[in-house]
Amino acid sequence: VCFNEFGNIVKYWITFNEPFQTVMGGWENGNWPPGLHHNKGRDVYVAAKNILIAHAKVYRLYEEMYKPLYGGNVGITLNTDWFEPFDETKPSHVAIAEQSQQFRLGLWASPIFKGDYPEICKNIIGNRSEAQGFESSRLPPFTAEEKLILKGSADFFGLNMYTSDLAHPIWFPNFLISAASDNGAFYTKD
Repeated sequence: VCFNEFGNIVKYWITFNEPFQTVMGGWENGNWPPGLHHNKGRDVYVAAKNILIAHAKVYRLYEEMYKPLYGGNVGITLNTDWFEPFDETKPSHVAIAEQSQQFRLGLWASPIFKGDYPEICKNIIGNRSEAQGFESSRLPPFTAEEKLILKGSADFFGLNMYTSDLAHPIWFPNFLISAASDNGAFYTKD
């Protein structure tokens, strides 16, 4: 409807603004609609996958039907903090800062630009899921078809970045199931 009604005057479209906030608030912490938090570390990843697929389908719709007519651009706006190691002399702090960037930004950007989640996220969530007794990873995989529609599904990349965090690893026992425990980081400010 929006493409039909405004495509001739709107040249830049954003499918989603800060989907990380949406899924964390809605399906992990429960402080945003739909207000769910009883299935931590599971629903959040299903919601994220659904948003990514919805984004890609909207992008492909515009690309096929409206871009030839109006020549506009479609993208997404993601948000992240910037992560630095709490102690840059400790390799584990350096590693967790990069890992945090992958869990916060890469989990969204990598499917859109490369067609799949970052390997580090797939491996960590898969390994923790197995150790927790799940039959498969709590991070739902993309099908081959989904990877194709996702890869390259943005003409531009919007980024909202508000602050930076100092990261260091923190151990979460396997019985704690959550997106935070999957990443395994603790953040402080300078």
